Amino acid sequence: MDTPELIEEPESTRGRRGLSPGLLLGAVVLLGVAVAFHFALLRGEEIKKRGEGGRDAYVVSQLIRESLKYTFNDGYFPLWDKKPGVLFYDRTRVNPSYNLRFPLNRSLETYDTGVIVGAFENEYGYILKKFPEPGRYFYLPYAVTNEEEALALLAVYREKMMNGDTFDLTLEAPPGRGTYGTDNFYRAYRGIHRRISNEKQDIPSLEQLRKDVYMLIERPGRYAQSGGWVVNLEFKTKWMDYPGEFPMSERFINALEALEAEFRTVALEAEGT
Repeated sequence: MDTPELIEEPESTRGRRGLSPGLLLGAVVLLGVAVAFHFALLRGEEIKKRGEGGRDAYVVSQLIRESLKYTFNDGYFPLWDKKPGVLFYDRTRVNPSYNLRFPLNRSLETYDTGVIVGAFENEYGYILKKFPEPGRYFYLPYAVTNEEEALALLAVYREKMMNGDTFDLTLEAPPGRGTYGTDNFYRAYRGIHRRISNEKQDIPSLEQLRKDVYMLIERPGRYAQSGGWVVNLEFKTKWMDYPGEFPMSERFINALEALEAEFRTVALEAEGT
């Protein structure tokens, strides 16, 4: 009986056998775990970033709140920055820092650094660099309660800035498009409810007014989830998705950004003449 001839495996294929089904399954599982861990890590970082964003918005609102005590503000919320198109508060009217509990032993000679001392998530020292960050927030010193009122306020702002006019305690609004449907925009103030009710009797309660009126709006685009933090006259910080309800409505945010862009263009044209 003939002995079967042994066929030698070609050198070109030696060591190139595929993984066994068990090893292949294990590799797929490990890859899935790695991907899940990566996305969990990213989500954790985003949650942390959003939490820090809410804390930042709270801090800015407290700086505004402290400014109401200053004699030169006379209890009113500070006006907009004097530079046309900068829709933030006039930082010469708001201290860049304040103390909640302990005295602060360092110099604060510029507006670039805000140092807050107090209990924030069990941290007694809280330091923000370049604070508040330029362009991060929109600010409204006059009370508006819905998108239509807010858009009318921006139109008044534009006209006054273009003409070099001053901003008074009340601004004349288009008929019925002022604060709570009045004919005026009322600058935010501790006694604002009484002043509005002198013009219109059937307005909501003071408590409701403080909930309805937003003064600080974080510009959308900072977080993976579209949205930002807003603060009302109760000084309550709240997350809102974008686009969403006022003041995070697409129409209003677009109007704010368009106004900024228009004044930047005007400034560049003025520099070129």
